[in-house]
Amino acid sequence: MPNTPRKLRQKHCDSKKDPVAKRKRVKKSRLTPEAKINSKIRKALRQIWFWSDPNRKEKIKQSTIQKGIFRCDGCKKEFEKIEIDHVVPVGSLDNWSSYISRLFVPVDGLQALCRTCHQKKTNKESREKRNLKSAGKEKVKKG
Repeated sequence: MPNTPRKLRQKHCDSKKDPVAKRKRVKKSRLTPEAKINSKIRKALRQIWFWSDPNRKEKIKQSTIQKGIFRCDGCKKEFEKIEIDHVVPVGSLDNWSSYISRLFVPVDGLQALCRTCHQKKTNKESREKRNLKSAGKEKVKKG
């Protein structure tokens, strides 16, 4: 088959060796159907909170110094962009009622942070969550 065009040769190749066939393989999701649904509902609730929660909009108004300039509640500096964050993290889904009550909080449960302060807070919360998980695993091993 040396004289046949490359495209024809690829069609007759084994799918394991064919790079095009490898790209077409579909990854299987590790999430259960219930977890997929929960994820989509959480995402929709977050979008509703982001676009239409009056307390979030009020917090933005409170942090506004002048049009397009905001004050960070963390470092107290002025920025053109601000991120509204929950003082108490919303966290994972225990049950729907507690998740919704943690998401839709009053104005004093929200804070306006610059990107740097928000990233520091998020990293700290992630570290604490990892430490709690690893401590729980150690207790299981000892018990």
